[in-house]
Amino acid sequence: MKLKMIATFVLVILCTFITACGSSNIDHDLSTTGFQFRYEVVTNMKENPKNYKNKTIKIKGDLKSNGSAYYYLTETDNVCCTWKLEVKLGNDKMVFPTENKDGIIVVGEFSTYTKNNVEKPYLKITEFV
Repeated sequence: MKLKMIATFVLVILCTFITACGSSNIDHDLSTTGFQFRYEVVTNMKENPKNYKNKTIKIKGDLKSNGSAYYYLTETDNVCCTWKLEVKLGNDKMVFPTENKDGIIVVGEFSTYTKNNVEKPYLKITEFV
């Protein structure tokens, strides 16, 4: 089991670098990958944020809001798993859609902030695709 997890992690890292090779301004393009791959990469972003900090990420997911100022990208498969990543707007001219959007693609810069002495990851959206 542990060997499978290590192999999956190595595969995720290698594929992340491969998918980013075709674009000079996108470090990690997760917009065309499958759910399992996005799940693994987002999990790795949360566990190892320093590896992604200041990197440009292109990702597909469902844009949701809790009804206030908190927005996140999320995705659930039909078996067991859900990933969730907080998002913020990159500038004052941008606005979030007025309703939840499924299957939206966004580009943004990965960053973190500290709340209650805990480092929290988020994606600062610079473009809705």
